[in-house]
Amino acid sequence: MQLFSMPGNSKHVACCYNVVVNSNAGEALMSKFGLDMEPDSTNTAKSDMASRLASFPPSSPKTAIDLVAVDAAGATHGFISREVGNSRKRRVVPSEPKRQLSIMMPVSKYDRFVAYADRHRLTYEETISRFMDRATD
Repeated sequence: MQLFSMPGNSKHVACCYNVVVNSNAGEALMSKFGLDMEPDSTNTAKSDMASRLASFPPSSPKTAIDLVAVDAAGATHGFISREVGNSRKRRVVPSEPKRQLSIMMPVSKYDRFVAYADRHRLTYEETISRFMDRATD
């Protein structure tokens, strides 16, 4: 810890976290910014971390939130539950290792590709597989 003295002042400014600094008037608790802090009223030993942690009250278990009641209260104000959603689920477990394919194409071709996949309710992988199965060498 490094202490700096102010000219004409017996207090010291400490360049570290909370420390006790000796001055002519006695001990004072100072923050890392050199500002005086109120003395701790719990009377626990500053150096004994275990006794400081033991002074915290034990936490009580939290009660479960009634999501039905919360959703009902929100619905009266026009809110929709974000817990319920139409998430897309994987249709099949992958049967073989996968590789990433990233291609650049004109927007018009990309739009046609996406429209075809959407129209036939296919994933992009399934769409490419269908095109490759139809292709002749």
